[in-house]
Amino acid sequence: LLAYCAMRLDASEFRFWPQPFPMAFGVVLAAIGMSVIATSMWALWHKGNGLPMNAFPPPRFVATLTYALFAHPIYVGFTVLVAGVSVLWNSAAGLWFVVPLSAAASAALVLGYEGPDLRRRFGPQVARPLFALPAAGARAPSQQTRLRACVIAFGPWVLIYAVLSLMPAPAGALEELR
Repeated sequence: LLAYCAMRLDASEFRFWPQPFPMAFGVVLAAIGMSVIATSMWALWHKGNGLPMNAFPPPRFVATLTYALFAHPIYVGFTVLVAGVSVLWNSAAGLWFVVPLSAAASAALVLGYEGPDLRRRFGPQVARPLFALPAAGARAPSQQTRLRACVIAFGPWVLIYAVLSLMPAPAGALEELR
């Protein structure tokens, strides 16, 4: 469905910035995304004794492998996979519309369902992943925790800014405002 959406948008009159990455970068992103997804699903199956799905969640909390890095690595891998396929197919709509849409939909699922369900089933997490925001509380976070929070908050922004700064100005853009 996401691929169909990207193809239809690419064929429409709606214009996006061009997709700037080489095909090899798409292959690398797709391979990383698939690896993260497969490793995360394997961890849920073998270490959590459950299935990687909302209907049949694992009975044991998993905090190793990809779960030591991200709280919800399957969604991270899925978003990276969608980005890789978009680059591989040279889909501007896929890269600039479908990837952010996929990331936002994943975040909505985590914030609205999976996060509360995990807290209900396992209580406050004993082991926080490497890339996690500081826990709420009265205690001030450590310098290392603050640095990780900055990477989480500003890392994607810096990456997007770097990519967009390399893009040509859209047709009809004003050179300077007077």
